[in-house]
Amino acid sequence: MKKDINYYMNLKYPIKITPIPEEEGYGYCAEIPELYGCLGDGETVEESLKNLEDVKWTTIELLLEKKKPVPEPIIHLEIPYSAFSVLKEKEQIERFITV
Repeated sequence: MKKDINYYMNLKYPIKITPIPEEEGYGYCAEIPELYGCLGDGETVEESLKNLEDVKWTTIELLLEKKKPVPEPIIHLEIPYSAFSVLKEKEQIERFITV
């Protein structure tokens, strides 16, 4: 599969939405942490997400033009320790744990 701008735009990047304090102008800031500097703001969550999509396009386009690597989404899973109780040996457990 060719990794062009459409490929990256269709990936499901985690998005962080933060309220902007009233003293800083009010509204919301939407961010894609994996894409450094990829922020969109707006008076509503919906507006901040729409603006984020425009910035996401521009960020990815610039990275591709400069032949820089485009980070792909990272998914973090929380697994209860009890799920590992069926594994008998230390080596089996260590395969699943990264520090």
